[in-house]
Amino acid sequence: MSAGDGGDGGDRRLIDRLLEPDALRAQPPRVANPVVDPDAPRLPGHVELLGIAKAFERGRGPARPALADVELVVPGGQIVALIGPNGSGKSTLLRIVAGLIRPDRGEVRIDGAPITRPDARIGLVFQEPRLLPWRTVRGNVAYPLELAGAPRSVIDDRVTELLDLVGLDTSADVVPSRLSGGMRQRAALARGLALAPEVLLLDEPFSALDALTRDRFNLELLKLWNRMRTTIVLVTHSIQEAILVADRVVVLSPGPGHVLADLRVPFDRPRRLAMLDAPEAGVLAGRIRELLEAAA
Repeated sequence: MSAGDGGDGGDRRLIDRLLEPDALRAQPPRVANPVVDPDAPRLPGHVELLGIAKAFERGRGPARPALADVELVVPGGQIVALIGPNGSGKSTLLRIVAGLIRPDRGEVRIDGAPITRPDARIGLVFQEPRLLPWRTVRGNVAYPLELAGAPRSVIDDRVTELLDLVGLDTSADVVPSRLSGGMRQRAALARGLALAPEVLLLDEPFSALDALTRDRFNLELLKLWNRMRTTIVLVTHSIQEAILVADRVVVLSPGPGHVLADLRVPFDRPRRLAMLDAPEAGVLAGRIRELLEAAA
């Protein structure tokens, strides 16, 4: 899911960006295992979460706090995994970053600008694909571009490019009910990338897949990142997935969620599944489990 920023100027900038020779162009190579360095030059997609707090009303009872003073910085082009127990506010936090929910306190900034509503620079892929059942794969991927008012020629070229990117070029005219679960998730990912977002938010997108398919999809996600260098924030319950994909693993407490630890993943890119057998991966996984168990 991705949405326009609500103004003609924003739509015009979006369309101009999509008309560039390669909307999937890669940014310059970055250093391995980046850390949050305030003196480093900022790449597009720099995310700041400043004191985010959120509570939800529940009938006549007191409001249920979901998040409490979350502070987090994700430099442009980095991949951060959020991991925590059920009720830690991971999905709520993603929706706040996407501009779908307003925090009670605090602020989200993308490249220094406050996010108060859905923005074309931010793409969101849910755990369930949520494809429009009456539209073909091509039609689903085209939908955000149509909402943004992109010319038909731009839509056609962009959809063709994305379907080729996610390996659905031969299924463009198939409706979602005739796709496998993995193919539906590919279509949802292509739709999330339709507006060339600078920030991609993934809410457990592969959790419904079997373990082998999930590993393959994570490696394909990394290939997409290597081409696009989009900032990615991934919500997951899988410690292995977090270590395989991310530059940093942010561990959240039980609700109301706050940051317990921000752990760097000690591996260069490109990543391989065999990396998960390395002693360093075992040490990091053990540390994450200790934090989660201690907070339970």
